[in-house]
Amino acid sequence: MAEGILLGTAAGGAKAATMGLFGSAGSFSPGIAFSTIGSATGAIGAVSAGRAAAAQAAQQAAIAARQADYQKQLFASQAREAGRRNSAFLARQRAILAASGVDLSSGSALLSQQDAASQAELEMRMINASGAARAHDLLAGSNLARLRASSMARESSFSAGTRLLSGLSKIDF
Repeated sequence: MAEGILLGTAAGGAKAATMGLFGSAGSFSPGIAFSTIGSATGAIGAVSAGRAAAAQAAQQAAIAARQADYQKQLFASQAREAGRRNSAFLARQRAILAASGVDLSSGSALLSQQDAASQAELEMRMINASGAARAHDLLAGSNLARLRASSMARESSFSAGTRLLSGLSKIDF
């Protein structure tokens, strides 16, 4: 009965906390002590590993976002270059036709110019579409890496809690 009253006090709480390590007879139990230390160490390791994995995934997300921006700029530059190249081609074509005395405002000369302009526009649009698709893929990868980072951090917290509870379950209070 005195032990029951003692457990309700601060001294009793300390005794209850150490009873698991020392056993009910008061003898030290190295196995339980090492198990408890191992559980605590495992929990700390799980949190640390989760934080490191989350930081790595967040870094990968940032890199993918920067790559997406770079791809947008690269493909926009390629589209501008294609536009300049095609404009120069169309100007040369008009100059050659005009020098030959061909009427540029009618007939097959006009159709030829319209066709060349359409092909030039199509090329620029295809370059822009390719760039947008590549940037979209990289941004999707960036978003996935951010989700992975969040998931890893949450998973490490659950793992730490599981390890602690597992270790505490071996202590006989």
